Amino acid sequence: MIAWMQSWESSHDHVAVGSWFGMMTLPRELSLKKGRLIQQPVRELEKYRRNGVTYTDVDVQERIQLPSVQGRCVE
Repeated sequence: MIAWMQSWESSHDHVAVGSWFGMMTLPRELSLKKGRLIQQPVRELEKYRRNGVTYTDVDVQERIQLPSVQGRCVE
């Protein structure tokens, strides 16, 4: 499944300068487990992952900067 993802920042103001109105999501595999719908990214995306960074036990209560993590995307 691939779906349309709306930008929350621009969802109320469609004429905002520099805003975007959404994009397609990553492809996902859908399955049923014990009557529940489960979504997982397709396995083929794993080949694009490299130089992984892992943090554990990080208390996040406000905006923080983690070394080696950039952008607004975290998996």
